[in-house]
Amino acid sequence: MNRAQSALRDLYARPEKLFIVVSHDGFLKAGVTGKTWANGDYRVFEFDERARDNDAYRLREWELTANAGARGLSPQTVAELGEGLPDP
Repeated sequence: MNRAQSALRDLYARPEKLFIVVSHDGFLKAGVTGKTWANGDYRVFEFDERARDNDAYRLREWELTANAGARGLSPQTVAELGEGLPDP
């Protein structure tokens, strides 16, 4: 399991059902969502259902923010989750 999947697994296992994350574009893109973020923009995600225990953890973005973020400022580029993260 790569570091991004490990981080998503840890979030998925928490008892809270709502998280607000304030961070930099590089971390959110490489480590959490695969989406590019503009300064001050926000996106809304939820976990996809997992049919089996060994299925990857995936986030699904709400249609409200899916195109360019809620403020319409974010580029629509997508990166592979974990791309560019340093090895542990």
